[in-house]
Amino acid sequence: TNPLTYGTGATEVSKAYGLGYSQTGGYLINYMKAIHPLVVEAQGRPTYDAYLVGVAGGAFAGAYPMN
Repeated sequence: TNPLTYGTGATEVSKAYGLGYSQTGGYLINYMKAIHPLVVEAQGRPTYDAYLVGVAGGAFAGAYPMN
């Protein structure tokens, strides 16, 4: 049910990366700043090993508001 727990041995997931480009980059910045600390506090470790934001919004709109 969880793709991050898929496989064993050679097919086991060893690293998970959060990637965002354009609008998704803006959402990823929100995740990194607001949600990531809560996940680490709740789980004791992060879900993702690293983050890569290519661009955060068209014409660099920056981070998008979250509800």
